[in-house]
Amino acid sequence: MKILEDELGARLLIQSNLEVKLTEEGTTLYKYAKDILKLVQDAKSAINKKKWREYLAIDTTQTVSAAMLPKIFLLFMEENDDIGMSMKTQDKQRLQEMLFYGEIDSVFVNGLFDEERFESVHSFSEDIVILSHQDFKFVEDGCPTLFVNRDTTCTYRTKTFEVEKDNGYTDLRIMEFDTIESICML
Repeated sequence: MKILEDELGARLLIQSNLEVKLTEEGTTLYKYAKDILKLVQDAKSAINKKKWREYLAIDTTQTVSAAMLPKIFLLFMEENDDIGMSMKTQDKQRLQEMLFYGEIDSVFVNGLFDEERFESVHSFSEDIVILSHQDFKFVEDGCPTLFVNRDTTCTYRTKTFEVEKDNGYTDLRIMEFDTIESICML
């Protein structure tokens, strides 16, 4: 890194005990390097699509990936069979950082996002339904046990607690899970 900084005549990284950050010049170089790598990939794909398939890196939060994206990805792949897709899950803050630095092509998030740095391309709303056992009566049976995602930024978790609050429930029993699939299996 020192050799590259000397050649460019600019400091690219700022290091501290806790983190390493790009300087303004480092961010500029990173963007150009990313563009160069993308051009190389595009050239390979244009020459031999079977060997050098284009990929879209689309990341999302865990709850959105489980509930929405598989269907969307399948529809996209049916119409674009020459493009591969990859998806990883991260928390919303990390997703926005990755998108800002060009590590991924797009993100699906729910709720608010950093509108100064990003533009919403498409949005949709959904109805959220809270389910209970068929014999459970909220009024007569009192406080339910809520099954929620452990991720405190999860929109479904937030909405569940809003409904709980709106209905005047207190002293709820909470069971937290790492994945939405675990909750759905109950």
